[in-house]
Amino acid sequence: MWFRLCLLFIGCALIGKTWHFARDGFRIDRCQPLEFSSHGQFSDTQTYRYLASGRQFYVFESLDGRFVVKLPRTDIYRPTFLRRVFPNANKEASRLGRKEFLLESVRMAAEELSEETGILAVSPNEKLFLIDRLGRTVLYTGPCVWQRKVPLLMSQLEVALQQDRSAVERMLAGLADVLQTKKVKGILTKDASFLRNFGFDGQHVYELDVGSFCHAPGSMVYARQPIAEWLEAHNREAAQFFRERTQ
Repeated sequence: MWFRLCLLFIGCALIGKTWHFARDGFRIDRCQPLEFSSHGQFSDTQTYRYLASGRQFYVFESLDGRFVVKLPRTDIYRPTFLRRVFPNANKEASRLGRKEFLLESVRMAAEELSEETGILAVSPNEKLFLIDRLGRTVLYTGPCVWQRKVPLLMSQLEVALQQDRSAVERMLAGLADVLQTKKVKGILTKDASFLRNFGFDGQHVYELDVGSFCHAPGSMVYARQPIAEWLEAHNREAAQFFRERTQ
């Protein structure tokens, strides 16, 4: 009898915890101090509301819709309960390696690709008022990355391909310019998906993912291929234009 009651209690607790995380998706204790280097100066006292979460960052949007602030998810670098009970040196080394990779990627984005990523500043310790997914206002103190808020390129490109060739060429030319800059600097984005990684503000294309950069040769070929294949399936003229701009 007591055993069944204990199982019922544990089951209810797990269900409640899962439901809360599914609704919330953000907790302050998932964003512990991280050794970001300070870059740039940006002062903005407005409150930011929850926008999205990814593998490396929580993203909050300013109430005026002009900026986003990204908070690193340091919980992914902490060992799980089982790993603390049964340590594994290889797993721990891999976890630390991912952390160092993120720190170096953010540094490259801020120092070498600030115009291409729309980064405004990087702070190792900032105080921000945030509105989480549950509508609660919380005070956050810790590292963050500020960027311009830019509409996704993909959705705009899909519309333009149907009706506005000049707009398509502006977007693809801007995209090619970003890839060319990365080629010259020998910078590769390990996440090759352009569907969610680029934005367009009507004049400039920005690469929005700041957590996947590394120094490596051949960055143009790696980045160009999936874009060219997607364009080929949707509009061959656009694909040809893009290939010519990324030779």
